[in-house]
Amino acid sequence: MTGVGWRGVQAGLYQLISEKPDFCIVSGLAGGLKTQLRSGEIVAAREIHLLSGGGKFRSRRSLLALAQEQRATVVDSFLTNAQIVSQSQFKRSMAEFGDVVEMESAHIMKMLTGAQVPGIAVRAVSDTADEDLPLDFSRAIDDHGQVSHRQLLMQIGRYPHKIPALIKFGRRSERAAQNLAAFLETYIVAAEDRFTHWTNIHELEEATQ
Repeated sequence: MTGVGWRGVQAGLYQLISEKPDFCIVSGLAGGLKTQLRSGEIVAAREIHLLSGGGKFRSRRSLLALAQEQRATVVDSFLTNAQIVSQSQFKRSMAEFGDVVEMESAHIMKMLTGAQVPGIAVRAVSDTADEDLPLDFSRAIDDHGQVSHRQLLMQIGRYPHKIPALIKFGRRSERAAQNLAAFLETYIVAAEDRFTHWTNIHELEEATQ
């Protein structure tokens, strides 16, 4: 609903949250910052940090526990950055502050916090800490957060030797997206089973304290 990056509140997202869903899963792809995270791995964050302007948000404890039961790797923190981090040297410099980097989670979690909607941030790792992205994707994202194929083709025309790396990255990103879709499918079924006997997630957490 946001596309790549954050360009202010999207009408559809605002409408969704204003309808007070039982909970919200903030999901997408992310770049790994810690070397132990593998491409395609599903990670769920205890905390989500907004790098530009500050701000820290937490995934709901019961949702996080359920993600771990469904074999997601629970990590300490996601870093929400304003730009795509393309080079491994910059990923390594960010590793002491977080486990993965992405571009949207903190903004959405801020909206959820304001609306008192329970939330969790779950991502699939597309690129690992020790790899550079094959192209400068930040130059290929349009004003709506979508990949501009024209801009991509222009870059490929300038750097044709990067085509094999781009194909490899595309395949790994597709696999990561498939892993994420499979996880979300089983997670939502498990959540329906877990929370169906309670009025809401707040009530469940109060009962288990």
